[in-house]
Amino acid sequence: MYPILIIEVLSKSTEAFDQGEKFTDYQTCPTLQEYVLINQSQRKIECYRRELSGFWSEQCYKAGKNSGNGVDRNGKKCKLIK
Repeated sequence: MYPILIIEVLSKSTEAFDQGEKFTDYQTCPTLQEYVLINQSQRKIECYRRELSGFWSEQCYKAGKNSGNGVDRNGKKCKLIK
């Protein structure tokens, strides 16, 4: 049985691996639909979802005082949440 959802809480020592090589490996799992990374030091959540096309989309949620859009580490827009 394979997972459809994986949630990781990032630490400074594993952040780069979890966002890079580990995620690349997870993308080969045919049942995985969503990969969620929780960054406890930045109060940010990154959600990667497999689209029907097979490509992965990213949505970023970041703590902030005002709602609106921000920018994630790749320069993509993020939805800010309180």
